[in-house]
Amino acid sequence: MSHPPASHSHTPDCVELVGISADFTPIEVEGLVRTAVDALYGDRTDLSERQHELAERARILMAQEGEGDEEPDQADITDGIGSQQVSAYARMRAAHERLNEESAAAEAAFTAPLRQLFPEAAHIVLDITEDSVALRRTVSADGSTLRTFYGVGQLPAVPEDVARTWLPHDLTNETALDHIVQELHEAGVVFASLPEELRDLDEDDRYAYLPYIDLGETR
Repeated sequence: MSHPPASHSHTPDCVELVGISADFTPIEVEGLVRTAVDALYGDRTDLSERQHELAERARILMAQEGEGDEEPDQADITDGIGSQQVSAYARMRAAHERLNEESAAAEAAFTAPLRQLFPEAAHIVLDITEDSVALRRTVSADGSTLRTFYGVGQLPAVPEDVARTWLPHDLTNETALDHIVQELHEAGVVFASLPEELRDLDEDDRYAYLPYIDLGETR
C-alpha cells in the first residue's frame, strides 16, 4: 500500500541554534547560508562587506572551537571565502552597514511609543540644528498642528514593557524623546522632509528641508 509523501511545509515555532550558530542571530544565519551559496556558485568579488564580516566571525568561532578558547592569530585570519585577509577598512564598512540597518530598525520601532503618546497625531515635525535635534510639533493627517513641544512637558505613561525598551530614557519626559531622536540622527538616520501639503505655510518655508517622523494612520 502506498503512502502519501511526507509534508515538509510545517515550520516549527522555535528553533534552537547550536554550536557556533548560537553566536549569530537568525537573520545572520540566513546571511551566512546565502554567503556560502554565493561563494560557491557566484562571483566572490560581488560579496558585500557585510557578508565578509559574517564569514570572518564564523571563521574565528570555528578556529576557537577547534583550539579551545585560544584566540586565533589575527594575522592568520582570512575572510573565510578566499585567501585575501579582511582589512580594517572592510570591517569598518561592514560595521557601518550594520549600524545603518540597526538605526533604521530603531527608527521604525520608535513610532510605536510615539503613537501611544500622541494617538491623534499622524506626523511629528522635528527641529534639526547644528547642535541639537528636538521634537517641534505634532500634526494631524491634514497638517493641522495638534501640539507644540517646549522640551519641559510631562507626557502620559506608556505600558511597562514599552517603557523598558527605551531605558534609560523616561518616555513621560519630553526631553527624553528629544534625546532618542538625537541618538537616531547621530546613528545616521536621515529623516524625510514633510510634504508641502502638510506644512503650515504661515510658519514653515514651502521648500526648506523640514524633517519629520511619519506615525502612520491615526486611530
